[in-house]
Amino acid sequence: MPERVKFEIGGMHCASCARTIEKAVGGTPGIASIDVDFGTRLADVTYDPGRLKPEKIAEVVGSLGYSATPEREGPPAAGWNAAQRRELAFCVAAAALIYVVQGGNRAGVLPSVVTHWAGFVLASVTLWHIGRRYFQAAFAAATEARMATMDTLIALSTGSTYLYSLGPLFTGPATPLYFDATVVILAFIHTGNLLKIRALNQAHAALREVASTRIQKVRVIRKGIPRMEMAEHIFPDDIVKIRPGEKIPADGEILEGESTVIESMLTGEPMPARKGPGDTVRGGTINQFGALTFKATKAGAQTMQAAIEQLVIEATRTKPRLAELGDRIAGWFVPAALALAGATCAGWLLAGAGFARSLEIAVAVLATACPCALTLAPGTALAVSLGRAAREGLLVKSATAMDKARAVTLVAFDKTGTLTQGTFEIVESFITKGFTLQQVLQRAASVEAHSEHPAAATIEAKARAEDLQLLPVQAFKARSGRGVEGTIDGERVLVGSPRLLEEEGIDLKP
Repeated sequence: MPERVKFEIGGMHCASCARTIEKAVGGTPGIASIDVDFGTRLADVTYDPGRLKPEKIAEVVGSLGYSATPEREGPPAAGWNAAQRRELAFCVAAAALIYVVQGGNRAGVLPSVVTHWAGFVLASVTLWHIGRRYFQAAFAAATEARMATMDTLIALSTGSTYLYSLGPLFTGPATPLYFDATVVILAFIHTGNLLKIRALNQAHAALREVASTRIQKVRVIRKGIPRMEMAEHIFPDDIVKIRPGEKIPADGEILEGESTVIESMLTGEPMPARKGPGDTVRGGTINQFGALTFKATKAGAQTMQAAIEQLVIEATRTKPRLAELGDRIAGWFVPAALALAGATCAGWLLAGAGFARSLEIAVAVLATACPCALTLAPGTALAVSLGRAAREGLLVKSATAMDKARAVTLVAFDKTGTLTQGTFEIVESFITKGFTLQQVLQRAASVEAHSEHPAAATIEAKARAEDLQLLPVQAFKARSGRGVEGTIDGERVLVGSPRLLEEEGIDLKP
């Protein structure tokens, strides 16, 4: 029976790396299928446990110059890590320094010998610190996966300029050297890759943050003993207590308490739902005003919210049609670029341009022919779009849906609340004679402070914003579906819908 395992892949810097791993690992006996996504840096592998173990899969990935570790829980870090920030600083500094050195030579400030040796040192350090991974990836692709990739183009273009410049450096003739090309090409390409990685990291972190409902600690009662537990340690049949304003960590059934729960992240409904004993609650929803005690029925990966989170994250791993087309084109684009560079060099040689000039033109072809944008841009655009949509409250299940969305010209909503904030706001007031707005608001907020209805919270918040002190209320009573009532200083106060006031014989026409 095939089994499935997911690895986090380290060391990838472009979509070509993902294809190299797929081809090399996919050819290993016992591997049924493998899908490597550069955006999430995850490899989804289906394998035969009778023929190999996950450790062996990780070893194969390691032999290619990458790392493979079991997928971890939790959101990936947004932005760059410390090593990537150092690499970015190095690229900027190296490109700026080689520009200063070359400029000093053209201005007559620095002699050629200083410029040449300074270029040699900078190019050597850049090749070792930045270029080494591209050479390793190109070598692994050629030997293990039997394919040419974007890294092949980078390695050939920077390596050829570096090697060509070594001869004149030591022999001394006044031949142009191209150490600056090695530095600038590697700095430019690696900076671009770092920027793409940052965009992807931020997009995936935003998706995780929106989709995830992991709570640090909650109050759990087991065998009558209350204790604080990490949310991921909740199990079915645990008794959980939730205070107002907290997220509900698991699916369950309410045993005690009444409150309103915001379920918009599951249902899309902006209005909170009233909950009481016997009602169900869902993990990831937010308890508003009352304390709730519930019995967990589903926890962890079994909850509805966990399923939604997985759908959202899986959406980033699906490929739009344009990305799939780019992958197919890149398969033959790299060999074509290599052939074109060779033909270009030969053509210029036959035209009498000389080897140095012919090599310079061929390197330019290799450096500009990298199909990285072709293969990576669609996936990057998809991840960024999904992240932005998630921050705006829109969860998308697949790249296909995003593809189709561009053709949408009309959207129909069945509820006006879907287009609003989902919270009440007092926008206008009409006061009868004998009262001021402050008097009415103070009395209404004093009674509503005992209610858990969303409208009550709005009225109470308005009074507090006006610095009005709430008055003591006696004989408070909730009139289900209609409003509330109470007594303040011996006067009966009603707050509710027209239906409640009509039941009390109050004429609403004035």
